[in-house]
Amino acid sequence: MSILFFIASMAMAAEPGEPLPGSDGYSFEELFAKRELQEGLTRINVRLRTTPDSVPLLWMKVRFMFEIAELRADDPEFDRSSWYPQMVDTAKRATKVAPTDPMARWWRGVAMAQLGATRGVLASLMMANSIRRDFESVAPDDATIFYRSLDGYHKLPCDAYYALAQFYRLVPDRAVARALTRTKGGLDVALDYARRSTTCDPVKVQNFKELGMVQLCMAAHRSDEALRDGGVAALKHAQSLPARNGLEKMDHAHIERILADPSLACGYTRIGQQQTEAR
Repeated sequence: MSILFFIASMAMAAEPGEPLPGSDGYSFEELFAKRELQEGLTRINVRLRTTPDSVPLLWMKVRFMFEIAELRADDPEFDRSSWYPQMVDTAKRATKVAPTDPMARWWRGVAMAQLGATRGVLASLMMANSIRRDFESVAPDDATIFYRSLDGYHKLPCDAYYALAQFYRLVPDRAVARALTRTKGGLDVALDYARRSTTCDPVKVQNFKELGMVQLCMAAHRSDEALRDGGVAALKHAQSLPARNGLEKMDHAHIERILADPSLACGYTRIGQQQTEAR
């Protein structure tokens, strides 16, 4: 399914890109909006027993798993070594059925990024080209919203711009890393995507948080006070935005850590910070 077809299928929604009542998986959209994450995952697993090739159910399962994992990143009993491979396998089932479906590709990229982050730098770099392609497939220059969750928290392409900003910030600035990931532009590209994410979705905490991270990282590399000041301003703006869920409350807390120690900005990830604080 192309992005244009996806937009057309959502055209009658209350908000641009918002799922319609009665559409496949709408009840799971409602559970996600209420943040009944475990209940949603349990019900989706039941449905998948009878409709194992439902692409909407498969990518929604990955989304429930992603949110649960983010919120449990500091839980020592949470087995992320088996959780993230399950996410990747589920997303690949969706893209096998529908190789060009934008939601399936987006969540495959997210799942692979999470898996790579837990397996270390080399694993992340080896997977990076596939991750980048999936993210770019749902990040057109035209920022028309083609998907919006019922609570307004997840929006595409806005979330893809954010993900690409983080991707380019985290890719090490070395020739071997650039060769493995086939990337060009580094932090300058990260800054462009970060700015696009804040324009696309100006009320999401993580977008301004990422803009601040990129600017602080650039400032450290280039000894640029203007970039440092811009990074601090972006982080403080992110703090001023209301936290709508547990992830945004977590982001507010992490911003405090970064403002206290800006040297953390270049390598920051939400999962990494949670794991650090849990030690």
